[in-house]
Amino acid sequence: MNNIGTDLLFLDEVKKKNFDQRKSRYLSKTLVSSEVKLLDQNHLNFNFWLLWSLKESAYKYYMQLSGELPKLNPKAYQLMNWNSTSASMKLPNQELIELEIWNDQNFIFTSTFSKEFIHLSKHSFSSKFPIRKANDSKWKALKNRIQKTDVNIPYIQAFEKKHWVSKTHEDKCEVLSVPLEIWHAF
Repeated sequence: MNNIGTDLLFLDEVKKKNFDQRKSRYLSKTLVSSEVKLLDQNHLNFNFWLLWSLKESAYKYYMQLSGELPKLNPKAYQLMNWNSTSASMKLPNQELIELEIWNDQNFIFTSTFSKEFIHLSKHSFSSKFPIRKANDSKWKALKNRIQKTDVNIPYIQAFEKKHWVSKTHEDKCEVLSVPLEIWHAF
């Protein structure tokens, strides 16, 4: 099975989280010292939430890989390098994975790198993002097929096997990342 992890953040929502008041707590509980050094101090709030999103995507990927619900420990997912469009992260099992980054003035969307998945939503996104708008009937059919493992990892059973799915949402906007072969079957 192929694994996928995604995360979506509304930048307006993260601005409400009082980052400046909780900066030292957020940084100490989430990032290792080498990651803190990578942060651009002029854009600390944005960069912190971007790293958070990358770690969230890596966590979802690792849940699928391990088949279990690991304790949420953001420091166990270590950023190795990054630029404006991609990043490399080391997982708790020491595997190195590649992630992709998309952002604009409204959203951050991160995903583990996989050409075998499509990202879908009922909402429209800027063409900068790889998220495609799904029509209502296909969206409902897809959502109805999603099941969860005993540790709450989403998947779709099709073609006599499990196919991992990544779900991410912010407020009322949900994004589903599903294997292309599943999407084409709908």
